[in-house]
Amino acid sequence: MHNQPLLKVIHIMTMTFLLLAATTAFGSKASVTPTSLALEGSFVPNEILIGLKPEIIERVAGRRLSPTQTGIASLDRLNRKYAVQQISPVFTHINLADPIAVKYGLAGIFKLTVPTGTDIFAMIAEYQRDPAIAYAEPNRIYRITDFPNDTDFNKQWALHNTGQTGGKPDADIDAPEAWDIEKGKPTVLIAILDTGVDYNHPDLAGGRVRTDIDKDFVNNDDDAMDDHGHGTYCTGIAAADTNNARGIAGVCQGCQILPVKVLNSEGKGTAGTVAQGIQYAAQAGAQIISMSLGYASNCGCSQTVARAINYAFERGSLLIAASGNDYDKNHTSYPASSPRVVAVGATDHKDQESDFSNRDSFLDVLAPGKDVYSLDLNGEYRTASGTSAATPHVSGVAGLLWSARPTLSNVQVWWILYQSADDLPTTGESVLPESPVSATAGRPKITDLPYKIHLPMISKMRSTFGRLNAYKALSASITGQWFAPVDTCSSEPDCPPGCGAEIALVGEANAVEDLHLLRTFRDQILVRSPIGQQWVALYERHRLEVALILAADPQTRIQTRLALKQWIPLIRALTNPDSPGQTVLTLQHIEAAESVIASLAAKGSTELRRDLDELRKVLEKGRRSIGVDIREAWSELNKER
Repeated sequence: MHNQPLLKVIHIMTMTFLLLAATTAFGSKASVTPTSLALEGSFVPNEILIGLKPEIIERVAGRRLSPTQTGIASLDRLNRKYAVQQISPVFTHINLADPIAVKYGLAGIFKLTVPTGTDIFAMIAEYQRDPAIAYAEPNRIYRITDFPNDTDFNKQWALHNTGQTGGKPDADIDAPEAWDIEKGKPTVLIAILDTGVDYNHPDLAGGRVRTDIDKDFVNNDDDAMDDHGHGTYCTGIAAADTNNARGIAGVCQGCQILPVKVLNSEGKGTAGTVAQGIQYAAQAGAQIISMSLGYASNCGCSQTVARAINYAFERGSLLIAASGNDYDKNHTSYPASSPRVVAVGATDHKDQESDFSNRDSFLDVLAPGKDVYSLDLNGEYRTASGTSAATPHVSGVAGLLWSARPTLSNVQVWWILYQSADDLPTTGESVLPESPVSATAGRPKITDLPYKIHLPMISKMRSTFGRLNAYKALSASITGQWFAPVDTCSSEPDCPPGCGAEIALVGEANAVEDLHLLRTFRDQILVRSPIGQQWVALYERHRLEVALILAADPQTRIQTRLALKQWIPLIRALTNPDSPGQTVLTLQHIEAAESVIASLAAKGSTELRRDLDELRKVLEKGRRSIGVDIREAWSELNKER
């Protein structure tokens, strides 16, 4: 068969599909079980989070609400309209008289669960207009930020590197030198917000893991045992037992650890569980909250998590989070991008910024994150890479610093970590942002307050991030501090919560299964052909803009949903080429795509309109060539390329 117009139709239709239906940056390639389907995308498909206005909170705070009614007339009308099945307070461990909790309205934040098939973006838009509501948002999904490598102190180059293993001498954080000053005290509590902690690991057997106050917000119980391994890995870096004649050394070997499970056995959690964990850790007295997790860079924030961050920060906790592993040099992931969170990127054993490590002017400090050796489940050890590994290095050094100088505030510890970092060695290619961090570039942080400096190990004030140095941090006597403005999640209106197909299909009963099919198509079909790889790149160019259009425009969302429903059988046939029967391209497929193109072009940017116009021209020519099985057409298309 050789039919050039038809091939162009398939080409263009697949590009259109990608613009609307390709997966998010965190799309899963793993096998999917029924229990994990709901957390496969960028948000939970049948839940939203709402925050009530202050005057409304006063009317409901402390009351036992019915499963579906609040007693607020306008809100309950919406609850009935959308058949809300459950109303649950997000923060269940707060003291209602806590002035900081009152300030940020934590008692008025609820999770609403609705039937599968509900268009939650239509629902969010309507709830946002309700006079009782301060905000409504999707319940976003957060994930671990590491790259498993699966490949004892002499393996821990990040703590002490002589250069004998091929790395650069002094690419480490100078941990042994720091331990000569301070090894960490049990008065300092480091909360690990993650998949839990294997508190039975022999290298965590020193009695410093606080199993008396640990918390599991995934399973809603008081046992934060790790069923994934990521949380245990991060805990080992921060505070594994040391001088116990086995295994590895933790950075803050004397600090206590608070396990807070906010991610499930697949390393996934929601804005709700992450916010709960932050608030609980702060209330439990954690000076340091370590978060090796995040949402995709350039994909928005969560107002619910932002309120929890503000609560914890104003209670005096230092929040530390991974910048993310999206290879993105223009954005950091949330919550690292919060103005009240220390954002941590990763370096390698050559003392260079890791290529996968996200950064922008919000980045605060780099730490070793490539091929880092630490703990695993069942008493084992493993090597892994990612900003997940970098983050607990910083958390451990913060623990050492607070142990040595317990009167420091969280912003003073932050300031010291930043100012005492080492410059990266020059390679001829700058790794720094185009603009240094200042009050006008990135987050405004440095105050105009006078500060006294006695810095035997610091020769100059920093203007941008460096690599963590534990010894310099403990050697420096500094009273400067950051200005950390309230996290208002102000980027939310401009950031879509996922990909176009995820937003469009959320109103369908079988949306999760269809999205899994689309991701399988990407992972098993598209990435294996040069033309498919080009289409994935094209999708990446426009995915956020398309998602934003669909989230904001219900008519285009419905139109796209109908088009995707028509295209799903074609994608299924391509994903399973051995399935019996024919699945042919029809006029209806072309017309459905044309209608979506027209709607997107009417609302899109100049660049998007230009690409869509090219699609429209080829679709018009392709009307003469329909009726061929999609699998045969795909095969011919790849031969042509």
